[in-house]
Amino acid sequence: MLKNIMAAFTLVVVTLLHTGCGTKEIAIAPSLQGKLYTQANMWEEKSRVYSTNYSRGMIIPVNSEITIDSMTNKAIVFTVKKTSQQVTLLNVEKHTQLSSEDLAKQIFASKPVSVKSFSKTAQDAINYGEVKAGMTKKEVLASRGFPPAILTNSLDQNSWMYQQHRFKKMRIDFENGKVAKVVH
Repeated sequence: MLKNIMAAFTLVVVTLLHTGCGTKEIAIAPSLQGKLYTQANMWEEKSRVYSTNYSRGMIIPVNSEITIDSMTNKAIVFTVKKTSQQVTLLNVEKHTQLSSEDLAKQIFASKPVSVKSFSKTAQDAINYGEVKAGMTKKEVLASRGFPPAILTNSLDQNSWMYQQHRFKKMRIDFENGKVAKVVH
């Protein structure tokens, strides 16, 4: 009986969170209208991407062409052109410390990332969403996206923390602007 009550309570909470309780529609800025490109790899699971940059699920590659369909204070809904898949990017402001509009401006742009200017090792790592020794900060951003601001408050730091999934973190240590060590 208690299990049934807890399951029902959990279902109500999850439904409220995902149906827009407390959400506010935001007008899409002109700079975010039309054809845009992802500036980093993203991982989609059940048509959702979390702003904490969890690295699980199917990868949406850097430079994927997208269009933003709608935006609220808690989510950005976009369509990936190649697959016609509609994806919801959930913005956890506590982790990003950005509004949905600022998050969209950080991860989508009107021009693709110049991946061809990166080293061959970096290009290969980016294709798999990996981080390898010797990669620059710009290459890491293309491969893994921005680390959650709650864990890394400045990209000028020499250590960045990523959330692999809910219970596992990854630390990237830089020396002279290049990856020196990755600790899982």
